[in-house]
Amino acid sequence: MRAPPLFWPNQVGSALAVAGCSYGGIQTLLAAERGAGFKAAVAMSPAALSWNRNPLLRDRLILAAQRTEVPVFLIQPPKDASLEPSRVLGGEFRRLGKPYTGKIYAADIPEDLQTHCFGGIRRGSHVWASDVLAFLAEVFR
Repeated sequence: MRAPPLFWPNQVGSALAVAGCSYGGIQTLLAAERGAGFKAAVAMSPAALSWNRNPLLRDRLILAAQRTEVPVFLIQPPKDASLEPSRVLGGEFRRLGKPYTGKIYAADIPEDLQTHCFGGIRRGSHVWASDVLAFLAEVFR
């Protein structure tokens, strides 16, 4: 038996989310800041590879967090290149009372899925997919 769709056809126009990993995670946060009809954003490992060496990017993503009004789900694997995006951006979302959920996964997932973007967004999707779907279901209910 197939699971029912997450969104019914008459809701599709109102159920637009943006998502991405790594540089796509950066773009996700910048797109969420702009609105553009998005109702939610899922950022995976945003800027983790460049966080420690790019203060301009860090500042820009903090500004995006300050301006974002849609719910954001920011996730990272336990051994990402840097976990500071979750700590710093999550802290900013919380400080401002923005709709935010964050998760740094525990090291109980397979070793090869504990690195940047869960070892590859498709390879690790079974680790994070149920959490992302639950977040989106909550946002779009």
